Amino acid sequence: SASLERATAWLATQLEAAGYEVERHAYTFRGARRENVYVTKPGATAPHEMYLVSAHLDGRGGGGAVDDDGSGVALVLEAALALAPSTVETQTSVRFVFWNNEETGLDGSRAYVRDRAALQGEERPPGSGRYPEPRWLGIVQHDMLLFDHGLPPGPRQIAGADVDVEYQLNARFALDSLRLASALVQGNARFSSDYPAELGTNMAFTDSVAFQEHTAAVSVRENQRVAEIGNGSNPHWHRPSDVYETYADEDFRLGFNA
Repeated sequence: SASLERATAWLATQLEAAGYEVERHAYTFRGARRENVYVTKPGATAPHEMYLVSAHLDGRGGGGAVDDDGSGVALVLEAALALAPSTVETQTSVRFVFWNNEETGLDGSRAYVRDRAALQGEERPPGSGRYPEPRWLGIVQHDMLLFDHGLPPGPRQIAGADVDVEYQLNARFALDSLRLASALVQGNARFSSDYPAELGTNMAFTDSVAFQEHTAAVSVRENQRVAEIGNGSNPHWHRPSDVYETYADEDFRLGFNA
């Protein structure tokens, strides 16, 4: 859509201004060309390994897709800016990815896994120190981080608002995913001033699912995807009301703080 093209162009401008090289992973969806957009911060000591930090740029419902998933995109963009090339060093590489086609069934992230899994850790050209696809150490997907009004939802954010860090208990890399999820929860306990994080074991319907048989995979959400969002905890999900004016300051602070 034209709105997706505008959002992608704006995002690329922000990332380029921070010193990143914007790259695109092209794939075909129903006979048409589509793209995932990403930037990479090379690791200082282990550039051949990386964590993926991601959100999805596409939306649905006829509104602005502000929560699903403008909120996740905003958080990942801020993380990328905080770790911009001229700021701090990271031991491993970090790739910030903005998926397309999440709403059609995780097609963008599935295409990425299909095309890139076999390329992990290869130095190209040999001796260059460049790794087009560093080995995956894990992925943290951010998907809906604005709205915790309880279940059934009330008009205001509840006093016990939190975020849910989920992994899939029956996935191949469940133990590695648990370690990654636990690290996020522990980091939240140390640094979050207002909103706690809770650990869940039923990660579903989000782009990190495409990776769960290949590496540690977790998602960060406003509520549990299956037990809460899937049961009506967000009345604006995939609706025309998912626009900026719907949300209050306390909603916007939830994901960024937690």
